[in-house]
Amino acid sequence: PEKTKGTRFTLELPLTLAIVTALLIQIKDSVFAIPFSSIERVVLIKEENIKSMADQDVAVVDSEHVPLVDMEKIFSLNIDSILNKKEQSVDKEKDLPETEEKKEAEVVVEKKNKTVILIKRGKEIAGLIVDKLLNEQEIIVKPLPEVLHGVKGFSGSTILGEGQTILIIDAVGLLQDSNQLVRI
Repeated sequence: PEKTKGTRFTLELPLTLAIVTALLIQIKDSVFAIPFSSIERVVLIKEENIKSMADQDVAVVDSEHVPLVDMEKIFSLNIDSILNKKEQSVDKEKDLPETEEKKEAEVVVEKKNKTVILIKRGKEIAGLIVDKLLNEQEIIVKPLPEVLHGVKGFSGSTILGEGQTILIIDAVGLLQDSNQLVRI
């Protein structure tokens, strides 16, 4: 038999390079990645189904009380705009007379759903509240620079196809700090 000719390429990757499938999420104007290995599932929870228990926000999912972590507050994203919105909503409520308009405004607030990513650590489950789910993507995990090694909540970074660098959330590590589960 005649041997065919061809070219062989050998690609050697460093051991520190890892490729994982991740869910890209948006919190305010920032994009982050959460590895699928950390995610149990994603649920929508009505705002009125979120209760406060002992300085912690919880939601009932499948008859279980699930502690919630508001990622926007954890990462201190746009806190000034949050405070301004609260002040504006209080001012708007004062301006509205007790009419149908005010009742309709309250109904709109009640129907708002929160996107919650359920994270499982052993037998414990906690929910991360995010603004938006973007897409699923395979990403290359790059280690954090030494300057950021002490920062909790992140396991690395990646560069998306468009050239945007984003941080990869260490969801399980974030939940190990019980202070994160206390409402801020």
